[in-house]
Amino acid sequence: LLDEGSTVVDGTGKKVRRLRFAVKALTDAGRSRARASVAYYMGSGKVKSLRAWLITPSGNVKSYDKKEIVDTTLGTGSVFEDIRARVADARMDALPGSVFGYESEEEDRSIFMQEHWQFQTLDPVIVSRYTLEVPAGWRVESIARNYTGADAVVTGSAHRWELRNLKPIEIQEASPRLSSNASGVGSRPRN
Repeated sequence: LLDEGSTVVDGTGKKVRRLRFAVKALTDAGRSRARASVAYYMGSGKVKSLRAWLITPSGNVKSYDKKEIVDTTLGTGSVFEDIRARVADARMDALPGSVFGYESEEEDRSIFMQEHWQFQTLDPVIVSRYTLEVPAGWRVESIARNYTGADAVVTGSAHRWELRNLKPIEIQEASPRLSSNASGVGSRPRN
């Protein structure tokens, strides 16, 4: 339903990224998308908040609180990895017809200023939106990938890209990675 992200960069290079996501599971297979995973680098970042909830087909709302949100490694599963994720998993609770959503806020002080937003996924998306806000006087260089006609809308120092009604990407045997076929935007703020 919604895949939205925003990054605010301050004058020192600190980045605050906020994510908002909502998906409706139409089938049993769609239950796999009822999961929030917010990655961060241990040396430079942290997840400041993660709130998740599930609305069942009958209208009941279940919120996932701190005791149901876990911190885990990514990749090989080694506890010594620098890339970690905060995860809220509602897959077992999601029935067909359920709506799962989450909001998160992550802070990062990485030396890497490049940002990337992938609009398309394996699922259809009604609205995918990304906003990058930089300090006054900074500029943003961006490159669109696998789409045309959707330049950033610039309001002050905020650059916003939005695509709507995106079809799912079908993965076939020996097809390239999802990120190679998906529409996306890469951007780099510079002072």
